[in-house]
Amino acid sequence: LIANTVTLKAPLSSGSAGILLSALDSVFIATRNQVVLDSVVSGLTYGISVNNTINTSRDSSALLGNRVEAKGNNLAAVFALYIAGSRNVYAANNVIAINGAGSAAYGLYLAPGSSSVRCYNNTVNMRAALPNSYAAYLSGSASSGNLVLRNNVFSNEGGGRAVLLSNTSHFSSDYNLLHTNGPVLVQQATGTPSQFATLPAWKAASNWDRNSIGIAPAFTDTVTLR
Repeated sequence: LIANTVTLKAPLSSGSAGILLSALDSVFIATRNQVVLDSVVSGLTYGISVNNTINTSRDSSALLGNRVEAKGNNLAAVFALYIAGSRNVYAANNVIAINGAGSAAYGLYLAPGSSSVRCYNNTVNMRAALPNSYAAYLSGSASSGNLVLRNNVFSNEGGGRAVLLSNTSHFSSDYNLLHTNGPVLVQQATGTPSQFATLPAWKAASNWDRNSIGIAPAFTDTVTLR
């Protein structure tokens, strides 16, 4: 699936997706696609959704160099890059700019049931002013297999979290940039629930992100994130 442009505008049914990859049993590649959410006013909306793709080969399915933008006029709950019930997925060099959303906003969302998911060199910036917003929401991180985060930018300029993590089991994270202008940078939701306001506090408690940095990214454009 290469170089498609999809724009979602109202009226839409709740649960609509710009790109939906569902119930695939072999390797897929989605690259250089662009999804724009424009004036979506209600319900749940997905930019790119990967559901129940059980890849058993040695090669990874890949989400490479895609862009998801939610414009400032959106009032729907937004899931920009959503992965659920899937195995052996490599997500790299994707750009997610959430400039507007309704009740909730999620940049990278990993739902339960996924395993062996690797996220490298992705850039996520949340500007929708919502406490219930997450640049990376990793509720599936306790599944079998590994979740690996490397060299990503997870920034929340709307007061929400940079990262929510269900559990540090089967999890590895380093060389990322984590930022929020809100009170909680990283939240661990299960196991021993904790909230960490700063990157040093998260490092001390978890031993992850030892080489990560906690500064505001210097984007010159809120859409391209350059």
